[in-house]
Amino acid sequence: MLDRVLGACQAARRTVVVGSRRPTVRPVHWVREEPPGGGPVAGLAAGVLETAAGTVLVLSADLPFMTAGTVRDLVAIPPDHEGVQLVDGRGRGQPLAAA
Repeated sequence: MLDRVLGACQAARRTVVVGSRRPTVRPVHWVREEPPGGGPVAGLAAGVLETAAGTVLVLSADLPFMTAGTVRDLVAIPPDHEGVQLVDGRGRGQPLAAA
């Protein structure tokens, strides 16, 4: 599933993956959260510290239906918004699919 998500965001200038190194479909910058296995907040902190971009896309690795089109929609943040996130079929925001 990680490779599927990496394929959807291949236009990114820099791709940071938080977790243990493993073979991937394209080169990425690897980091580990502290403590290792520390959960989503620790992972977000570790990843965000590795970029200085004006827009940061956050995607969990378990998004089997993520597409390049969805990524484009996420990073096209309206000027009157600070960020966006996907919403599931039940209306719940998905902060691990956000920009």
